[in-house]
Amino acid sequence: MSLHGEIATLTYPPAALLACAIAFVTYNVMSVVKSTIAQVQALPAHQETRDNLSMYYLASEIAVVSQGMQIAIPSHQWRQRYAELSAQHMAEALKNHARHVRLKRCLKDRRGPKKRPPKRTGRKSHVSTARVLATRRQRE
Repeated sequence: MSLHGEIATLTYPPAALLACAIAFVTYNVMSVVKSTIAQVQALPAHQETRDNLSMYYLASEIAVVSQGMQIAIPSHQWRQRYAELSAQHMAEALKNHARHVRLKRCLKDRRGPKKRPPKRTGRKSHVSTARVLATRRQRE
């Protein structure tokens, strides 16, 4: 929802601007997460890991897991552990967490090749409804 950025009920310009800013920040955070996971957990050389990570699946995984973590771990423990970290230490913590991500749950689903529609097997050719109605009118 944060990535949507444009909410129809926000008619006040400052509210719309805030929603847009939240969307930008959320996208940047998700890009950092994708890049970190791609750096730590590399797929085979022929596949670009970052491009194969789904933003949708990552956001869904974060939303589901974070709700449980907010219940299990009090907020003061989050602040105690991460609030005072330097950028270098935060990057190391992020890499450490990225090592534990189940990569298969966050990969994009690739669509297979499109199937051709089956050939018509009926003997009759198609007749438009207009022709059927015209034939009925002529009989009457």
